[in-house]
Amino acid sequence: MNLNNKLNELSFTNATEKLTKSKDSHPAAYVLLNTETEKVYVGSTENLYKRIHNHKTNLLNGEHKNKNLQDSFNNDPLFNLSFIQTKNVEQAINIEQQIIDTFVSDGILLNIATDARLPRKGIKLSEETKEKQIELWNNTEFKNKMLELFKTPEYRQKQSDGVKNPVSIDGTIFGNVAKASRSLSINHNTISKRLNNPKYSKTYFRIPK
Repeated sequence: MNLNNKLNELSFTNATEKLTKSKDSHPAAYVLLNTETEKVYVGSTENLYKRIHNHKTNLLNGEHKNKNLQDSFNNDPLFNLSFIQTKNVEQAINIEQQIIDTFVSDGILLNIATDARLPRKGIKLSEETKEKQIELWNNTEFKNKMLELFKTPEYRQKQSDGVKNPVSIDGTIFGNVAKASRSLSINHNTISKRLNNPKYSKTYFRIPK
């Protein structure tokens, strides 16, 4: 299926007109689709107009913090923008994560991280990531929801398991997921997802204590 058609099915609006500050300064989840390679960059923001303007400025200046997106732009600068307007940034981030999860196995993502909420561990934060985090934690609804999550027994147990349980990856045993992530330079969340994915059960698995 054509990616534009797939995005339309997911209720994304194809931006056929130039964004304006008065009309498009709203929260949104968005997708930048390279029309030549059909590679996609997925994002979310509290202000679509401002975020897309920042993307454009950084790409034209060759200064974008996302090397994948910059390289794609350098090879072919034609991108289509599709977006879903949302009520708030929390809803936008949830949609961003859904779209990332939809495309991550297809090998077409230009995103570096596969977790819409958290940046990669050990990687210096880009200005875009810092901006997104500020947007998030200034949102009272999101902040309260996360603080409640941190208090739940399930969350604490999950964090504890992640610290204590050894894992085997491609035949090498690591003390925990965090150590494997640092050693292999693979995103922490990517490793966690593969550990829970039957597709990778022969090469990624937890070692019971």
